[in-house]
Amino acid sequence: MRLRRLPIVLVAAALAGLGWGAWRAVADRRFETGLARAKTAVLAGRFAEARRWLAALPPDRLAGPEAADLLGTCEHEAGHYAAALAAWERIPADGTLRGTRAALARARTLVGDLGRFADAEAILESLLQSPGPGRVEVRHTLSQLYFREFRRQAMRRLIREGWQESPNPAAELRDLWMIDDSTTLLEEARAVIERAER
Repeated sequence: MRLRRLPIVLVAAALAGLGWGAWRAVADRRFETGLARAKTAVLAGRFAEARRWLAALPPDRLAGPEAADLLGTCEHEAGHYAAALAAWERIPADGTLRGTRAALARARTLVGDLGRFADAEAILESLLQSPGPGRVEVRHTLSQLYFREFRRQAMRRLIREGWQESPNPAAELRDLWMIDDSTTLLEEARAVIERAER
């Protein structure tokens, strides 16, 4: 009797496995289609439309770097800076271009929208410690942050350490010269300091 039930159980298990596999394939296909639509919406500037779809995703789907990146962009555009930072933090700074761009987006949000210079500086300096794409942009962004903090010596060090990596070394050397030759507007400096203080 047990031997007769065994084939039925095996057939039932096989059918259940096939059913689950088919369901998963359909779910994956829907997700990929939705993700493509969200990406198109973001590129077209329809952030709210993309955000609605992304916000409805289960957490395991938002764990993927592309979905997290899109959600971070949409949240930032909506002025939800903490949510944008949380989305971009899901993307590992693993030396990939997407990881570097997400870390740059976090740093720029921390500086430009929240006035959290020290947090942004830690992210940018960490990015410079490891090789990977986007190092020139990271160095430039960190240099701008040092400029806003009126840290001329740190700017000089940064340019000296990285000018040879730049696609335009002459421009980097010109920037090094301009650090001492430039004048900073008092009102601009005051506005930056007041925003950082808030």
